[in-house]
Amino acid sequence: MNKFLQGIIFLFIFLFNQEGNLFAGENNQAGRENLFQELMKKGFTRQELENIFSDNRVEVYNSLIGPFGKENEKKRQKYLKFLLSDASVQDGKTFLLTNDNIFSDVEKEIGVDKEIIVSVFKVETDLGRYFGNYRVFNVYNTLYFKSHSVKKKEWAKQELICFLVICKENGFDPLSIFGSSAGAFGWCQFLPSSWKYACDGNNDGVIDLFNLTDAAYSAAIFLKERGKWQEGEWNDRNKQAIFKYNRSLFYVKTVRLYAEKLGFNQK
Repeated sequence: MNKFLQGIIFLFIFLFNQEGNLFAGENNQAGRENLFQELMKKGFTRQELENIFSDNRVEVYNSLIGPFGKENEKKRQKYLKFLLSDASVQDGKTFLLTNDNIFSDVEKEIGVDKEIIVSVFKVETDLGRYFGNYRVFNVYNTLYFKSHSVKKKEWAKQELICFLVICKENGFDPLSIFGSSAGAFGWCQFLPSSWKYACDGNNDGVIDLFNLTDAAYSAAIFLKERGKWQEGEWNDRNKQAIFKYNRSLFYVKTVRLYAEKLGFNQK
């Protein structure tokens, strides 16, 4: 093999490794150390962190690095038409009837209408059919080390710290939890920073957002405590409550319309 060809191969391997290595480059090495220092203040040992960040399940999600186009209005309307179809609405009604004991208890105890919670779960996970296929750790790890936005890097760093603390305090394997491309997980699709609203709804001693009861109580508590939800009718305060759950006016609209199809605002 001539030297020119050897050089090309070496360059290709070098670039490939740099692309796949989150810690390549001085800035990322400094960022890694900064992150480790903050986590060690939260009770982690350096060895714990080395074990997590060197796990063979750690990978870079390059698809999460922008730029991203704006949501297509045509796609939104297509989704809304599907969501409000007879089959989709019947799906929600059947789900609510089957699990009415859970949602009626949540409504009575927390004061958030059960149709709203079911509507949130329908929009977020299609009633538990899809929780996301991204490792939550890898989402925030990728965005912290790879994002070109300073604001997004700092946001991802804080969510990653929060997520790892949650896992440590609850005995979760941080690389076994899957969620959305935004790092949201469970039935209620909470970000780690929303964990303060998470609740052990079934009183089994464990908070599990992949458990329907825990998730239903948690979503309701979020809407009640952070959103100041007022039970029984749609008003500006409740609109803002849903907006705080997901900062999208289209999301607010879809949750309201689907909930109304389930009987909300008709009591």
